[in-house]
Amino acid sequence: MLFDGADWDQNNVRRFHAWLARRADHRPAFEAVAKTWNKLDLLATLESRGVLEGSAAIDHARPSRRSLIAGAGIGAAAALGAGAYLIWAKPPSPAYQTGTGEQRDITLGDGTTIAMNAQTQFSVRSSARLQEVSLSAGEALFTIAANTARRFIIRTRFGELDADNSKVLVKVLAQGARITLISGTVRATQRQFLSTGMEIQAGPETELVISPQTLSLAAISAPVVERRTLWREGMLAFDGEPLEEATNDVARQNGVSFRFADPALAGLRVGGLVRANDVEAFLVLLRDNLAIQSERQEDGAILLSSTATF
Repeated sequence: MLFDGADWDQNNVRRFHAWLARRADHRPAFEAVAKTWNKLDLLATLESRGVLEGSAAIDHARPSRRSLIAGAGIGAAAALGAGAYLIWAKPPSPAYQTGTGEQRDITLGDGTTIAMNAQTQFSVRSSARLQEVSLSAGEALFTIAANTARRFIIRTRFGELDADNSKVLVKVLAQGARITLISGTVRATQRQFLSTGMEIQAGPETELVISPQTLSLAAISAPVVERRTLWREGMLAFDGEPLEEATNDVARQNGVSFRFADPALAGLRVGGLVRANDVEAFLVLLRDNLAIQSERQEDGAILLSSTATF
C-alpha cells in the first residue's frame, strides 16, 4: 500500500500498524527498504505524522506521489514480501530562502514574523489546527504570535519545538540544532530513528541543544542572549562556540570556505566580536586569540593551521 495523495488517512495508518505487529520481521524489513532508498528522513516524517506512534492526528499537508524507480527500489520492496507497505513522502520544497550574506524578514498569515540569517531556508505548512515551519538550513529568529486556535511547530531534522506565543532563535548546526529562548516557553522533542526521544520544557534565557544523541538545557545570561542575534546588526559574536561553527558562520556571510590542517582545530572554542562581512578581522581574531595562522589556497579556500598541540 502506498501512503500518498488521497490514500493518506487514518484507516491506512491503522492498517500499517497492524502490518508492523503481524510479524517480527516486518519492521526490520521496512527499515531495510528505507536504507536502500537512502530515505532515513522518511521515517522521521512518518513519526511526525503520527504513523509510527499511532496516536497523533495527521495535521500536515498530504505528500505528493513520487514514482518508484526500478532496480534497487523494486528489489528492496520485494524483500518485504506480499502485502508490504511502500511509504514514500516527498519533502516540501523550500518556500523561503536567503543567499550568502543576505537577510530577509517574513511575516506569516497569523502575524508571526521570521527573521532569516544568511543561507537559511524553510518551508511552511498550515492547517486549521497547526502552523508548521520546517527549518532545513541556517538560522532564523521567530517572533510567534499568540494563537489559541492552532499550535505552532518548528521542525528540524534533529527534533521539533512546540512554541506558541514566544520568541525563539533556532540555528541548524552540522550535528544538531541550537535553540535560544528569548521569551515565552517552548516544549522541545528530540527526534530519534523510529521513535520520539526525550522531551523537555524550557523558559526564557535558556538554551537547548538537540542532537541524535542528546537533548540538553542550560541557562544563559541576558547579554549572551542579546549577542546571539547581533547578526541582525551586521555583527558576528562568538561566545565559546567551536571553531567549526564560527567558520561556518563567516562562510555563510561571505561565501568563503575554510579548511583545517589539523581536524582538532575544529573543536577549539572561539570568543570575540567582528563585523559579519570582515573576513580579515576574523582571521586576526583567530591569530591573536588562538595562535591560528591562515593561508589562502589556489582555489580560494582559507587553510587554518597552528603549531600548537591540541
